[in-house]
Amino acid sequence: MPFHFTFAAGGPDEALLRREVARRRLTENVTFLGGYGQDELSLILGQADVYVSASLSDGVPASLCLRPWPLASFQSCRTSPAIVSG
Repeated sequence: MPFHFTFAAGGPDEALLRREVARRRLTENVTFLGGYGQDELSLILGQADVYVSASLSDGVPASLCLRPWPLASFQSCRTSPAIVSG
């Protein structure tokens, strides 16, 4: 199945994720932005079909108010996925 995944933000696991993507030969399918400016957020979200947040501290992020789409949110410690259809 064709797909493209974008990691918009950076973080402590970015180097590990980059190595794993390379090991699995998925570099054509995955983009790492390493972060973004607030003015870029609407554009990034506007290009997405699905929004996934793995943040442990987002609370209710402003990004959820910018565009309706299917949402996958992972709660504390990256476990217990909760999926809410958009």
